[in-house]
Amino acid sequence: MNKPIQDRYTYRTLWAAECEEYVGICDEFYSLSWLKKDRDEALLGIKKLVHDVVEDMKKNNEPLPKPRADPFEGHPKIMSLDESARRVLSEAAYEKLQIEIEEDREAR
Repeated sequence: MNKPIQDRYTYRTLWAAECEEYVGICDEFYSLSWLKKDRDEALLGIKKLVHDVVEDMKKNNEPLPKPRADPFEGHPKIMSLDESARRVLSEAAYEKLQIEIEEDREAR
């Protein structure tokens, strides 16, 4: 059985120092966020908000954003990255930047 589309979206929580709260975000709905003092509540809040927005969009026959992970279904490439590379890739994904990764031929 296929999962509902909103369960395939990418959710994160970040600390918002200026608000002194956690902010729950969904990469596919970058204009939505949910602030809470508790990290788990911020995550649950953004998930509920996205669920409600998706249901409303379906009722109005609006196109839904494609989950970020979908292009990787099937046979994803496995990469071993150090912490700094993971951070760069995460920030690039957040900013919707495209990064080309060259294969290190000497490492083979």
